[in-house]
Amino acid sequence: MSRRMLALVLIAVFTVVLVGGCSDSEEATMKYTIEDYYSAYNAEDWDVCLGHIYDANNVGASVIQSALEESRAATGKVTVDSVENISISGLSATADVTFSWAGDTGGETQEWTLVKKDGHWKISAEDVGPANNLQAAKAEMYNAQMAVTACMAEANKSTLTLHAAWNGTAGKVTATADDLSTIDAANFIDDAFRATYTFDVEGTLVSATLTPSPGDTAWTGIKWDPATLSWVED
Repeated sequence: MSRRMLALVLIAVFTVVLVGGCSDSEEATMKYTIEDYYSAYNAEDWDVCLGHIYDANNVGASVIQSALEESRAATGKVTVDSVENISISGLSATADVTFSWAGDTGGETQEWTLVKKDGHWKISAEDVGPANNLQAAKAEMYNAQMAVTACMAEANKSTLTLHAAWNGTAGKVTATADDLSTIDAANFIDDAFRATYTFDVEGTLVSATLTPSPGDTAWTGIKWDPATLSWVED
């Protein structure tokens, strides 16, 4: 083989390696972006979170941060279970992100959009908001159910005395103990809810509506699904 031919072959091989490496690098970078975003979310480092969000300043950094703070308070730490099915098209990409948090039994998978800006992959702000709203709403729902269960356990009863629609305030969901003391489910939570939950007499959650507590705004991008008795993306 001539030196010229050998050089051309080596260039071709080198090009294939570079293309393959570039693709792997792009996917690895996107995975890192998402995982580091949630590491910052768990650490409540909002500057790092915002740094991973595309066009955060134009969307409204303070608004996004406020939503993230509320979400973090509701969900606790979030675990990224997987980032799969990455598809790149020019300067945009999609990825299926599966994550879980305290009280979430099966994990949630959502398709996220990423945008490449100045050589770095950023998470679309449109995906971050609804995704965190869904996490926060599900975490709040779980906390409401656990509070009702704790209320009944404290009273040593299998039924509730009061089970009105409950937004986290006192006197709505109670159980009466044998000594006639009233055990209030509100004693087992820290803050009022951003939704209203209805339980049956046996303490089972049967419905929920988006009715924010005073001073709060309602979650967006989610709705109550009566078939699964849970919050889902709208």
